[in-house]
Amino acid sequence: MVEAKIEVRETYLWAALTGDYVLSESVEATREILRVAKESNRDKVLLDVRELNVGVLSTTERFEIGTALVDLLNEIRPHAIKIAYINLEERLDPDMFDQTVARNRGAEAIVTADEAEALAWLGV
Repeated sequence: MVEAKIEVRETYLWAALTGDYVLSESVEATREILRVAKESNRDKVLLDVRELNVGVLSTTERFEIGTALVDLLNEIRPHAIKIAYINLEERLDPDMFDQTVARNRGAEAIVTADEAEALAWLGV
């Protein structure tokens, strides 16, 4: 079961997903994170998925993750949100396919293993 931890911080929203990865549960948890970001008037989200138990993802699964993020961001428009994912280095796709899918569909998103890079990209 995927669970979301959420903290509204001064200039951004911090969140983390934990548990065993299931796409539908991750989508619902991310929907809740984005709802809180919108309600708290935060346009920057740092989402830590390092403690989410994820196996090796196929290209299709990475595509589904990217498109699901875009669909969620479209649900809360016109409130625009930048989202930075922090993942484990060994789980990053060297081609950043999921990030590319999301960006090609209009999402402002980054996936990195470096928390400092994520915060700098968000501008916080």
